[in-house]
Amino acid sequence: QLKSVSPDTRFVTEVRAKLPLFEDLTLVAKADRIDVSSATRTVHLIDYKTGSLPTKAEQNEGLALQLPLEAHMIAKGAFPGVPKDYDMTTAYWHVRPPFT
Repeated sequence: QLKSVSPDTRFVTEVRAKLPLFEDLTLVAKADRIDVSSATRTVHLIDYKTGSLPTKAEQNEGLALQLPLEAHMIAKGAFPGVPKDYDMTTAYWHVRPPFT
């Protein structure tokens, strides 16, 4: 269920999805956050990282696949309530856990 933050922006956190690829292979994912803006017709896919971020080299060499695979799943309509025909951005957000 997407939550509204303004009249034209909704978001969902920790949403799970499945996308069957072949008869015996299903892609399963949990997106940290997806923002949807109806005003700009844009989906923003966000992956929170508490540790190190994937390097540009790792991303370019196909060693950091979570965001590209989740983006593919959005484009195929696997995430409920998330438009598959909107423009899309992806981002890593580096977050730090609270101090105790």
